[in-house]
Amino acid sequence: MSRPPDPEGVKRAPVPPVHLGMERPPLETGPLRLGNASAGGLVAREVRVLDRRRSRWRLAWGRRLEPGQALWLAPAPLVHGFGARGPWEVAFLDDGLRVLGLAELRPWRILTAPAGGFSALLRPPASPGRLRPGDQLEWILPQPRLPDRDAWLRAEGPGTASP
Repeated sequence: MSRPPDPEGVKRAPVPPVHLGMERPPLETGPLRLGNASAGGLVAREVRVLDRRRSRWRLAWGRRLEPGQALWLAPAPLVHGFGARGPWEVAFLDDGLRVLGLAELRPWRILTAPAGGFSALLRPPASPGRLRPGDQLEWILPQPRLPDRDAWLRAEGPGTASP
């Protein structure tokens, strides 16, 4: 696509060239995150997926989580607090990650999922991001990053044009 000539005395920012077949930037690596699509905000900054019996025993038994961390169990027709060192906030979710109900799980107790419950999100009681029944949650996946993004932000910053 050609560009019209510049009127005399007016300078425009150069148009960056388009490179087809360019390599994709690498994905950010890091923990899986969970956000609240209904109310906004981050529900958990680090989510561990426990979808197999072995991972549940290995990663959940006697574990303490920091605020902002969570365990996602799927499938979860019930959850128990056997071996737990303290209370947990449990959010029962349907297969579309909609919150069906909330409960507090105390050590050595059992909670059953409400009708339509598919999975459970276990968080420490003081976790950020308040949940309510009916909230829609969403996975926040790693995003592509430019390799020199930090240098670009320091040098030019977003929204600035080169002379």
